Amino acid sequence: MGFFDKVPFCRKLSKITYMKFLFLILLTISMIFPLIGQQKKGKMKNVIHPEMKTGFAAMENVAQLPLLFPNGTQTKQPLAYDATGGNWDHHFLAAFTQYIDTIVLPGGKKIREYVIFDEYGPGVLYRQQMNAWYDRSKIPNGWLAWGEPDQPRADANIRYYFDDEAEPKIDMHLKDYFGTKFYPYTEPLAFVDSGYLFANSYYPLEFSKRLKVTLRPNAQSFEEMDTKWYQYTMLAFPSDYNISSWKGTETEHHNIISQWNNAGQNPNDLSGCQTIRSSNSIKKGEVKQIRSEE
Repeated sequence: MGFFDKVPFCRKLSKITYMKFLFLILLTISMIFPLIGQQKKGKMKNVIHPEMKTGFAAMENVAQLPLLFPNGTQTKQPLAYDATGGNWDHHFLAAFTQYIDTIVLPGGKKIREYVIFDEYGPGVLYRQQMNAWYDRSKIPNGWLAWGEPDQPRADANIRYYFDDEAEPKIDMHLKDYFGTKFYPYTEPLAFVDSGYLFANSYYPLEFSKRLKVTLRPNAQSFEEMDTKWYQYTMLAFPSDYNISSWKGTETEHHNIISQWNNAGQNPNDLSGCQTIRSSNSIKKGEVKQIRSEE
């Protein structure tokens, strides 16, 4: 007695039905294994891999929203947080600062830069939220309901180093970079709270190899202020994904600014488009031509 004779389901089958059943199993196996082999070797045909745009091009191309990113893409949110699980997320050294860089100036003077973001590419930094402009030192058990852009204890430059370059491509005072007054870091790509409690930037920064963001104090008071924290949101792509690093403020951003300033309007070029309406009643078994191209 064979294996299939021991299975109750198979004992109920006639010999002819049993042979058909066995044939279908073998046919299915013979079809699946070649497909698996082709997929592993990258020889699958008729597989469409749409180009996934990044940075401003992705923000402008709303038709891309339903598409999936390449396998292995990660969403990351580096932020200031209390690693002990407490509520000291605004502690300057324990939560706000990841590590300290020591920079040696040409004259030999050493200064410190506080690193808050250090990620390897390819990737895109899409969102930055910064809280740095108010001082609760005089009311340690409470909070001020407003901040000041010229707060002396928030006197520092924010610096963006791309791909291990020695000099940053962006080097601006905190209040200038996040203050929405210096183009193109302006509305609608940037926002600052009316009470200067926090600011957001949606100006995307693409990087091929690495992006490091530091804060260089202009006064010792910056290092004495604990009421600072941030939240950054980025996409990290697989290592073989092709992304060119940010070229500077000449990077194309006019289209997305126009789109966001004209919310509710179709951003696509509709020139040459037509609106065609027709009404037809089709009975069962009847054939009608709905539309013809001439």
